[in-house]
Amino acid sequence: MLNFQDLSSSHRPTSRTVCAALSACGFAVAASMLAGCSFLGSGNDTSAFDLKVGQCIEAPPEDEIVESLPVVECSEPHVGEVMYDYEIDAPEYSESLSDEATVECAKHFEEYVGVPLEASQLDVAPLSPSEDSWKEGDRVVSCLIFHETGQTLNQSVRDSKM
Repeated sequence: MLNFQDLSSSHRPTSRTVCAALSACGFAVAASMLAGCSFLGSGNDTSAFDLKVGQCIEAPPEDEIVESLPVVECSEPHVGEVMYDYEIDAPEYSESLSDEATVECAKHFEEYVGVPLEASQLDVAPLSPSEDSWKEGDRVVSCLIFHETGQTLNQSVRDSKM
């Protein structure tokens, strides 16, 4: 879960950054596949700061900077799932945080899905602090799993061995 102990409720960060690799890794494919689907937009938008492990994301982020994402039950069509989150232990913001977050997310893939990332049809990408949210105290990374081709999922990938 996201931990905002150091943030006052009146000074909460407003946005987070999605790994630039998303467009190369499959969310762009998913976006194009889902653009005409009737279920797109029917999920409840959830703040990027309130995402929880096990929640499923209905649609890919449209922008690199994200404030909220549509969350649905994992039994409904979706393109991603939150599999892990953690706090960054770094003294200052760096452009390399996203790359480091991708590596950290990959380390936890097998324990969530049940097979190594290299043997899976799935991929990972971090939702990490933006430079602005970092200045406001955001240090949480949410790790997202999605199908490498952008294929729509209809169940949780937890223990799926996909």
